[in-house]
Amino acid sequence: MDNRPTEYFQPIISDYGYYAERMVFPDGREGDMRVFTGTAVRDRIDQMTYTDSGEEWVYKDVTQDPHSRIITGVTTTSPDKANHHTATWAPITVGQRDSFEEARAAEWQEFWQAVAAVGL
Repeated sequence: MDNRPTEYFQPIISDYGYYAERMVFPDGREGDMRVFTGTAVRDRIDQMTYTDSGEEWVYKDVTQDPHSRIITGVTTTSPDKANHHTATWAPITVGQRDSFEEARAAEWQEFWQAVAAVGL
């Protein structure tokens, strides 16, 4: 594994674009949606992990739908099977990113208001 996963699989990633990340685990649980720049997506795909046999790519399989440009990465390197997951990175617009960030900020504001209401 001399080259990086993005060099090997060659997904088309706009470094300055925005991508919504979603993770799904084998038991059906899902991670929170997060937004990353294309550069950060490239870095996430290129992550390495250490296994009993040495250093391995986290994402052993990376594909990209040619029409939607959605990138999918599958990880099976973790010794704990519960940590295996499928990640998707979907290109989004700046407006979609702004809407997501506004909704997330509103959620946090509601959370802190609830904390203040109980006096913590």
